[in-house]
Amino acid sequence: MVDHQTGLLSLVRDIDPDKFKNNTQQAAWTRLEQEGAQIMTWFGAACELHRDWRNDIEGLGTLFSNHIPDYRNLMNSYSTLTAASK
Repeated sequence: MVDHQTGLLSLVRDIDPDKFKNNTQQAAWTRLEQEGAQIMTWFGAACELHRDWRNDIEGLGTLFSNHIPDYRNLMNSYSTLTAASK
């Protein structure tokens, strides 16, 4: 806004920075999708890559375990259960 009496320019914050970030991100994703890119999470990308890892189940499990706490708990429970049954 411009105060015509004093000739000063006043800037007013009219947008939340997080909302601006999200809007900018969404606009970028839309442009990428329009060019043929497939937007996915890192989890989805890892699952897609797993098809090329020649079934390295332990490697994929370790990757998920290192980044997803709930998956780590699942892996620990499974390891404990299988170790106890041997």
